[in-house]
Amino acid sequence: RTRVDPQSLEASISGNQIPQSELNLISAGNADVSGTGLLLVSPKGTVEGLESALTGLKGKIVFLYNPTGGRAVERALRNSEARAVVLLQKEVAEPGWTGRSRQPAPDQTGTPRFAVSESAFWKTMGEPMSKSVSDFVASSSLGKRWILSSNVVLKGKQQVEKIKVANVVAKLDGSDPNLKDEYVAVGAHLDHLGRTGNTIYYGADDDGSGSTALLQLADALVKNPIKPKRGVMFMAFYGEEMGLLGSRFLADNCPLPLNNMFAELQMDMIGRNSSGAQNGDPKRMDKEEENRDSMRLVGSKRISTKLDDIIQDSNRHIGFKFKYDSEDVYTRSDHYAFASKGVPVAFFFSGFHPDYHQPTDTIEKINYDKIVNTVKLNYLIIHKLGEHQGRLPKIN
Repeated sequence: RTRVDPQSLEASISGNQIPQSELNLISAGNADVSGTGLLLVSPKGTVEGLESALTGLKGKIVFLYNPTGGRAVERALRNSEARAVVLLQKEVAEPGWTGRSRQPAPDQTGTPRFAVSESAFWKTMGEPMSKSVSDFVASSSLGKRWILSSNVVLKGKQQVEKIKVANVVAKLDGSDPNLKDEYVAVGAHLDHLGRTGNTIYYGADDDGSGSTALLQLADALVKNPIKPKRGVMFMAFYGEEMGLLGSRFLADNCPLPLNNMFAELQMDMIGRNSSGAQNGDPKRMDKEEENRDSMRLVGSKRISTKLDDIIQDSNRHIGFKFKYDSEDVYTRSDHYAFASKGVPVAFFFSGFHPDYHQPTDTIEKINYDKIVNTVKLNYLIIHKLGEHQGRLPKIN
């Protein structure tokens, strides 16, 4: 994980200091840069129409005002040979320890990226600049740059600390002496996006719903005196949001022989009625009232169609309306770490909604019946998988 040293942060424009509390260093290790500063405005959040503005930036410090939040311009700036990029944000995260999927070293090369609060920036530049930018954004003009100053100074330091963060794993022994060495794995991820400034990303659906279901499922299987014939491994993963870190580690360092993993069932975002564009596709629009009893089933036909057959048979007692239209998220949850090693998988996913990865993903919007029914379904599937004769046949 990395930590920005708040005492090292500094930013000034023409000698006018921006308060430390309004700054953060996002990436690029230790930065100490100075030079000419430019302000670039991206009203639409896209690179379309900004081609001329994105040329000739080598050695410049670019302040990006991107009110629509698109990341395309930010990515383009990282490849523009700009000396540094400063993102103007409504709210700047407080410097602190943060996990990264790839740990940057303190002397990391690359384009330093800072964040400055919009209010502090406008105050530093004065009212005329603020008004001219507002007029510019309102007109949706493109391709214009302002020279702020030839004397912009940015400083910041990152510390790096290697830490271990645990997956939480438990095993329930199977009841059949001939099958108990084999096991069905079932997982959910326990992390979300944390906090940015004073904004909390609650993650009630992503993946509080799956984590809750995992605990309910474990409780039901343990309390019932009739145990599955094959064992069950319960897995609560860390770091899914940072690139499937926990599940990839577990798949590479499985506490039980991976060859004995009979199948893996994944529950990630199972507590909402999907609505709006699915995975950002305007051609796939869901209506909440039509999805109160729907569930996406992802990957269940890819490695072993027999797994899908067992799920369908179990669902006769639950009544989900399965949708098979979300294979575009096949690689985006923890099941994929096991699928990539040939384990048959099924990913239960109730679909996208406007609160996905937003602070508004809160508990009062949860469909509790959907979570409970997912638990019941997985309970039945685990018992049926436990009774299956031989391994699940795989597609050649």
